[in-house]
Amino acid sequence: EQRAGVPTGSTEIMPLVSETARSALTIPAYADPANHLPRLAALTWGAEDLAAALGAMRKRKANGQWSDSFRLVRANLLLTARALNIPAIDTLMADFRNLDGLKTAARAAYEDGFSGMLAIHPDQVPVINEIYTPSADTIAQAKRLIDAFKAAGNAGVISMDGQMYDQ
Repeated sequence: EQRAGVPTGSTEIMPLVSETARSALTIPAYADPANHLPRLAALTWGAEDLAAALGAMRKRKANGQWSDSFRLVRANLLLTARALNIPAIDTLMADFRNLDGLKTAARAAYEDGFSGMLAIHPDQVPVINEIYTPSADTIAQAKRLIDAFKAAGNAGVISMDGQMYDQ
């Protein structure tokens, strides 16, 4: 910060919190108030280095789902980030030429609650952005939902189009 001429302590950080088995096991400790990190902007994890640290021969099952150790780390990352009210950023897809697979992985991460996804190659960025950019329909639905909550006096729960929504 001093060399770059920015105020000391102003640089936000996004640690990659799973490089080793030990670091992967400590992810929930980030949510402990005793470990408060005021510059913490987001959390992310890395499947590639973790696989090497574990001696894993695979990261995903034949059906494309993460194998158990990676699912655990990914879930802990998401839960911890959400407990801290900061973005959870999913790991990269190393097979950077497989844009269809990336689209599937990014959609799964988005649907699981991740705020974004790492990219390892510039060709991946448009695919990730496509998944994480809300469509006009999604935005319109969100506005309808906001209006419905306002009309209900900001109730804790409302019904709209046969679905229950809670704040």
